[in-house]
Amino acid sequence: MILGHIRDIAAGFYTDHQDLSVPVFDSAAAGIGAATNLVPDSCRNSHYFFYAVTAQAASGFTALATRCTGAGKNPQGPIAGTVQLVTDFAAAAGDQDTFTYDSIYQ
Repeated sequence: MILGHIRDIAAGFYTDHQDLSVPVFDSAAAGIGAATNLVPDSCRNSHYFFYAVTAQAASGFTALATRCTGAGKNPQGPIAGTVQLVTDFAAAAGDQDTFTYDSIYQ
């Protein structure tokens, strides 16, 4: 759900700028940070995962959700598994988003 929210923010950013690399669409632009009103950039007791925008290009970005194994919302994950979203807004509709995830989530 939060990765989808990050994607929605990126879509608006892309619509406004037609480019995600200038200005850079990064974690701060996606609303990710340490403040409690932001998407968490580290484990906190209100969330199971923490998030980051890990890469960007002119027409796309990569966002990563990492499971908390301590200091996150209970129950803690047994490993710090990840879910990754890669989005390319220049791709054909239906092919813009690719999710990958650790085998623990299969």
